[in-house]
Amino acid sequence: MNRPTVLLVFGALSVLTACAPPFAMKRNVLGAQRQAAANVLVTGEISRRTRNVLYEHDLVARYADDPVGALAELHGELVRNELRPESIMALAEVAFHHARYGGGGRPYYLASALYAWAYLFPDDPALVPDRYSPRVRFACELYNRGLGQGLQQDGNVVLATATLPLPFGTLEVVVDPTMLVWSGHQLYDFFPLTDVEVTGFPTYYRWAGIGVPLAAKVVPQERDADLLAPRIRVPLTAVLRPTRLMEQLREKCPMVKHLGSYARARRQ
Repeated sequence: MNRPTVLLVFGALSVLTACAPPFAMKRNVLGAQRQAAANVLVTGEISRRTRNVLYEHDLVARYADDPVGALAELHGELVRNELRPESIMALAEVAFHHARYGGGGRPYYLASALYAWAYLFPDDPALVPDRYSPRVRFACELYNRGLGQGLQQDGNVVLATATLPLPFGTLEVVVDPTMLVWSGHQLYDFFPLTDVEVTGFPTYYRWAGIGVPLAAKVVPQERDADLLAPRIRVPLTAVLRPTRLMEQLREKCPMVKHLGSYARARRQ
């Protein structure tokens, strides 16, 4: 009595299997580790976590065809306080990806750095990310490299008071000239150490932190007291500390507040 039912069940399973997408799972320790560690800085590809955010916001296809529009929509949600912290990190990575591979250039590098800062140092202390999260170290690297690339001009990082363009406005950079004096020497010609590949040494030390690692030339303020070789460079770190970041984004980007709802209406 039960035989026809059993046959029908197996028949249904056979049909469903034939129509299923080509998903596969296999044990591959190195491959799994590469997938977990892949991101825009390591492989040049957007990380799985960020791609998940694009899927959640229905922006995968749009980012491929219209990256500026996709980024503007995510930025609008950030301004309206609609993005989860994880999604803010995704916005930082996508902005960096567009800057490096999509032609966005300096404005999007700087935007990536600001998004990463917003993730690392939120206004609400309850939203400070878990220090054990791998996204924290990744956010620091995005900030460091985004800022370094965004401040570069002709191969060197420019540390000077200036107004710089952003995709959603401008960034007012204020530099205290006294900060560019070290041990009686004027610092200048700031070379980014993140762009240097070191080979030939048996050991290589790199300390984690936040800021752009630089090597600067020096000019002694008192010639008779100078003990440094003329060609020496000294190490320093440049940190851009935004003031009232989210507040200013909401004040200076009023049009962006309506962009997300407009884009959703167009999709519908």
